[in-house]
Amino acid sequence: MNLRGLIRDFREVPATMTLGALWIVVFALMALDLHAKGQLHSAQGLVLAVHNGHPFGDLTIAEFQRGEVWRLLTATFVHYGLLHLGLNLWMLYQLGSEVEWWYGSSQFVAIYVAIGSAGNGLSVLFRALLHANPAVHSGGGSVVTLGLVALCAVVGWRSRTKVGNYLRGQMVGVLIATAVLGLIVPILDNWGHAGGALAGAAIGFAHRPLIRSARRRIARWTGALAAAVLLLGAGAQLRDNRVERDTSRTRMAARQRYQAAVAAKQGLLDLGRSYRLAVEKLTLERRQSVLKRSPFGPPRTRTPAAPVPVTPEPLSLSASDATFRAALKERLDWLDARRASLGAGAATPDFTIVRGRLAKVCSSSRLATPEEVREFYSHLAILLQRAQREETEAKASLNAPGR
Repeated sequence: MNLRGLIRDFREVPATMTLGALWIVVFALMALDLHAKGQLHSAQGLVLAVHNGHPFGDLTIAEFQRGEVWRLLTATFVHYGLLHLGLNLWMLYQLGSEVEWWYGSSQFVAIYVAIGSAGNGLSVLFRALLHANPAVHSGGGSVVTLGLVALCAVVGWRSRTKVGNYLRGQMVGVLIATAVLGLIVPILDNWGHAGGALAGAAIGFAHRPLIRSARRRIARWTGALAAAVLLLGAGAQLRDNRVERDTSRTRMAARQRYQAAVAAKQGLLDLGRSYRLAVEKLTLERRQSVLKRSPFGPPRTRTPAAPVPVTPEPLSLSASDATFRAALKERLDWLDARRASLGAGAATPDFTIVRGRLAKVCSSSRLATPEEVREFYSHLAILLQRAQREETEAKASLNAPGR
């Protein structure tokens, strides 16, 4: 088909061509979205595996039950691969052009909306009654194209003509072939196909009234209403995407806040352990120094068996003095880096005292007095209480009900 032929088709069957063009646009946006996320790795994936239909309006039972009824229609514009799109486009062009010739462009848009919404609605109903997985996504124009097949089959059957019988036979053959294919390929939405076919067959019984009203004002009003429904569905999907993005950002911020609160509480607990070890190490070193200066010398001890060499932890009594002080300095740097969160507002005096006592054991060999140790732990306990409250609030925010 050349450009001139496309222009002619747009003039003669504008509704069919416009709806098909919108299918192509939606698929192109889906492919670009996958490419931007780095999830489109090959041409084969483009042909068979474009599965990011959710933000473009595909359908699940769970979303429909949450009130996202517009997906009954927007799902008809979502296709999961070039093969999926190509087959449905071919059927839409062949059958949609014929039906649009019969009933006019305005009524064809209304028929599209009626078959798409009724077919997907019946699919959701059947699958829910059978307790199907509510998170399985479905989409594609085949609900509409199978509805057009059934519509043409009913029209051919009721015409009682040789041409009509031929049309009926061809369309019934397509329906049977699709049903068999659906049994062989379980990923096909068989209930959607069945629902679309039932909706299309029902419309086929109104063939003569629809032909008579094709040129009347009611047809134009019906088409305008159907077009408005499609636009409202697209708008609802765009709004839903924005709400989901906002919700996702909010939950991300809540998760980060919770993780920071947990890390802060754990860091303060480690800080208390580090201070205790520092006090014990200074005390032990002081005792060893006193014993060395004793006139009787250090007490004799039996030489133990050679231990298995083990690298001591930086913050342990067996670590070297330089290693121990370097580890303490890391704890002090950690505390300084969190001054804005841990030492703000009413917690400033507590933070200052805790920081000062820790800095003292980092830089001095003087033993901490019992009063200083008690002071350190009492103010550290206040900081821990504040961190615990922050963790509790962050967890409540993270677990708050959302979409």
